[in-house]
Amino acid sequence: MAVRGNRICAAGSNDYVSSLVGAHTRVVELGGRTVVPGINDSHVHLGFLGAARPPLSVDVGFPAVRSKAEIAEVVRTAPRANGWVRGIGWDIGYLDDADEQRPPSRDDLDPVSPDFPVALRDFSGHQMWVNSLALEMAGIDRGTPDPNDGAIVRDGSGRPTGVLQESALGAAVAGVLSAWFPELRDRRRLSAKDLSGG
Repeated sequence: MAVRGNRICAAGSNDYVSSLVGAHTRVVELGGRTVVPGINDSHVHLGFLGAARPPLSVDVGFPAVRSKAEIAEVVRTAPRANGWVRGIGWDIGYLDDADEQRPPSRDDLDPVSPDFPVALRDFSGHQMWVNSLALEMAGIDRGTPDPNDGAIVRDGSGRPTGVLQESALGAAVAGVLSAWFPELRDRRRLSAKDLSGG
């Protein structure tokens, strides 16, 4: 990688980048370590961001999907990582068939995923929409104490809807999801190695 001023101006093979070295170039050998460009954002979780892209997650955000029905179809046909379907991007404001009376629910996902768990993060990463099997695996039911008021979204009868917010993600679902993180992490490493030619 070559940097001029505060910008990356070239990237490629060692031979290509070495050809750009001049009399006043400072060369830094990183010994195989990772280089991450400066992030000018309020905050970004790079590992989460990487895992949230294909092939590790399916796109359930606008404009790829425009309704809960389209999301269900994506889930039905999605490849599974360690048996799970994982997705990211849904936003209730862009779903034509979601409103206050009928927000996203596990009932939308269950008919297309009776035999495999589903976990779909919203666009912000602060909510997750899961099916009944994922709730069961996480031990969430009517009697589960709420880690924070409303973190486990429930319907009028107290039944968890399948939408989990903030503390409910870490407290209940993250431990279940972590079982397939090592394989996905290894797949990301392999992909990065293949792409770099190293």
